[in-house]
Amino acid sequence: MQIIRLSNPEKEPITYSQAKAQLRVDLDTEKELIESYIIAAREYCENYQNRVYYTSNFKLITDTVEFPLEIPRPPIQSITSIQFQDKDGDLNTWNSENYIADTTGEFGVIRLAENYEYPDITFAESNILQVTFVAGFDNIENVPQRVKNACKLLVSHWYENRTPVVVGTISTEVEITIQALLGSDRVVPV
Repeated sequence: MQIIRLSNPEKEPITYSQAKAQLRVDLDTEKELIESYIIAAREYCENYQNRVYYTSNFKLITDTVEFPLEIPRPPIQSITSIQFQDKDGDLNTWNSENYIADTTGEFGVIRLAENYEYPDITFAESNILQVTFVAGFDNIENVPQRVKNACKLLVSHWYENRTPVVVGTISTEVEITIQALLGSDRVVPV
């Protein structure tokens, strides 16, 4: 199974102004650098937690067809489409009447409808099922404060330590702090 991000979020968990305040920076001479750290911090936190913080589009690709199918990377907003790949490599969109997309819980789950019909195709050997979905909070204010704090700490750490090795310090303190902030809501793939 693989998950491909199709679009980046329009907003980040922390703003440039919030990052500047954390860094105690007054000038905008390093705005581009700080903004890149904000994006990198969000990416790090999302990957650590296996979550999505703000509305983004994804595609899940799998070699098997098994239902119910749990959609990773919560919270799931909606299922856009389900497609099957045939042996010629063509994608065939499955009629939404054949499945039920349950996004009421934290994880999205796709279940077969009562009178479902599988597509009348010969499946490809790999990448058979492709699910396009929307994940993330629909309001950036819903991102938990501990995630925002973890992003601020990462931005601050990277800004202050611009080389990969810092001599004379213990780097695990930052890692332990980030893990403590993000660990309680971490989704561990099974």
